[in-house]
Amino acid sequence: LLERKASTQRGYLSAIKNHIATSNLYNTSVDDISILDVENFLTEKRKTLTRSSCVDLKAALSNVFKIALKDRAITTNPCQGAEIPTVGRGKQDNARTLRPGRN
Repeated sequence: LLERKASTQRGYLSAIKNHIATSNLYNTSVDDISILDVENFLTEKRKTLTRSSCVDLKAALSNVFKIALKDRAITTNPCQGAEIPTVGRGKQDNARTLRPGRN
């Protein structure tokens, strides 16, 4: 992981192990992951995690992409621009979909 405090590194590793490694993103080539993929991942996680936990999860995932950027495996970080959905009682999430009229 990029230079971070030990506690931050532990949090990132925990997020990777418990959430990212068990998701569809884990088996997808880093250069095939889009902003929409990240948003869909966060939408699923937001159903069971707090917004704060999703912010931490997005930070851990972004760090992985920063390493890929540094290694020139990708040219952009798909976490940049990806939004964490608002989910709650009576609220719709704001993840983008490919269905017309439902952005």
